[in-house]
This record gives sequence, C-alpha cells and structure tokens, in this order.
Amino acid sequence: MLLITREADYALRIMRALAGGEQRTAADICQQEQIPDQFVYKIAKKLEKAGFIKIVRGAEGGCRLAVDLRTVSVYDLMEALDTDRLVNACMQPGYGKILMMATRATTRLQRYLDLQARMPDPSRIVNIPCPGLVERIEQGIFAEDAFDDLLDAYLSAYHTMQIDGIVLGCTHYIFIRNAIRRYATMHFSGACKLFDGNEATAHQLARVLKEHNMASDAGAPGDVEFHTSGDPSRYRPIFDMLLRQPGI
Repeated sequence: MLLITREADYALRIMRALAGGEQRTAADICQQEQIPDQFVYKIAKKLEKAGFIKIVRGAEGGCRLAVDLRTVSVYDLMEALDTDRLVNACMQPGYGKILMMATRATTRLQRYLDLQARMPDPSRIVNIPCPGLVERIEQGIFAEDAFDDLLDAYLSAYHTMQIDGIVLGCTHYIFIRNAIRRYATMHFSGACKLFDGNEATAHQLARVLKEHNMASDAGAPGDVEFHTSGDPSRYRPIFDMLLRQPGI
C-alpha cells in the first residue's frame, strides 16, 4: 500500500504546476497550488536531484520540468523524496512469499528494484509481470472466473508456496480484486492478504479536501471529473464502464 505523505502531496502539486512546460517561480507555485512557502524550495531541491525538474537561480530564476510527465509515476516521486513510507505487505512480519503483481514496465523500474532491495527481507518478494491483464480489464470483463487462465499463467508456479500477501501493483487491478482473492483462496496457503494503495489515496484526498474547505457534506450529491494524460475520447467510455461495476 502506498501511503502518500504531505510532502509527497506537495511534490505532486509542484509537478502539476509545471505541467505546462513554462518556467514558474516558487511564489507562483505556492499561490497556485496552495503550498506553504517553507516547503516548496526543500521539496524542489529533492525533485531537481532526482532529475525531474530544473531550478534556475538568480533574478530571472524559477523552476521548470526536466522530464516528460507521462514517464513519471507517483511511485517515482515517492522515491525522489527518499521516503521509506511504501508501507505494503513486504513490511509485515512473516515468512511466506509476497507476490507483487504489476505491469512488466513496473517490475523493471530501477527505482522499484532499488526500493525492493531496501526491504527487511527482499528474498520474500516475487515480482510477477502480468502482460494482458490490463487489456482484458479494459474490455469490460469483470466476472470472477474470467481471469483464471491469465492468473494461472502468472501464478501457477507458486501454488505450493506459503503466500503471505499479494500486492496489486497497478491501478487497474483493483477492479478485479474479487477475482484475484477468489483465485488466491483456491490455490494458496498462508494469510494471502491483498494490498493496494487505494484506501491510503482516498484518505489523502479527504485530508486535502478538508484542508482547503472543499469537502462536501456526507451523502450530498456530487460529480465525477476525469483527468488523463491520454486521449479523453478513448478513456471516457472506459471510466464510465469501470465506475458502473458493483462496489466501485
């Protein structure tokens, strides 16, 4: 589970303020993103050290992006801040294996591999690339038994092992959490607890909304606003379809 700290939240806001590509002053960023000024420079220096932004000093100074935002994940920002708050199954006591289900790209990220190496017992972690899983979810297939063939391909080699946890390492996977839980119950021994970052993200969102007096009354009707770095016309039908699923 990825716990988003206040520092990480401010880092996300800084990157958002620079998303347009132009150079911005610290004062501009503070005003636009409502970040206390005592935090901006400290966090910006960490982002510069990681290669995400460039700080230009002097009278005409400011900050600007140094990377393509489409290549940067929240996970990357957490690593840039040198936080060890990636609180997931790997930090829980036990002796069984932890299966990290993710896209092939995630399991190859050097930042992820570096963080894995810093875990108390990295040998417990088994990285499971899951090619094809996102594509099937985006087809609108959600039946709990509709993923057994793919899950067998990814996980059958571990049926005889004690599995203490499965990390859902992609935001798509939450939509088939029940299918993964069903499969785990059928095939694995051990606690086999499922971990994802959604609950921590929801708590962080609630905190930010309250902080800025934007939280509505409980039960009040509201709207859903979608943001994507891709083509909105392609992803809007997918968002609508996913949000119609029971329990989402």
